[in-house]
Amino acid sequence: MNLQSLKEELRCRSDRYVNLPYLEVEYYRIRRKLAYPLPIQKIHIPEQPIRGFEQYDFVYPWAIWMLWALEERIYALGWTSEFFGDPSARAVARKEMEALVQWPTYRQYDRHDLALGHSARLLWIAYTQWNWLPEKLREAIHDTLYEIVDDMMPISN
Repeated sequence: MNLQSLKEELRCRSDRYVNLPYLEVEYYRIRRKLAYPLPIQKIHIPEQPIRGFEQYDFVYPWAIWMLWALEERIYALGWTSEFFGDPSARAVARKEMEALVQWPTYRQYDRHDLALGHSARLLWIAYTQWNWLPEKLREAIHDTLYEIVDDMMPISN
């Protein structure tokens, strides 16, 4: 893929995401597709039975699938804002990031998990690489990253 086709792909994804009222998450391993209203205010853990999993004593890892879909969305919008200065992508990405820093937790389980790692990486990339972020949001991301570290210290070695 050349640079021009990469730019076109980024624009195409961003254009698709900019007007969506929901985040569509495909849990393809369990043959489910769910939609969550945007912006995402917290990690959603659906209380749905999963055929074939009834005998297991664990909660399906809903959060990481949601985070992967949310990352794709925010990265497309955020990088489009950074590279092209697109005002509509910037407004939506800002709104998504403002919601993200308000989440009550960034993990599904009572331990480190993939959702936590992906959330922290998304916040770190936005904080360190997106120059278009307003200063107030940049400060909120900074504070949220410290909150994530503080949350994980008691259960870390």
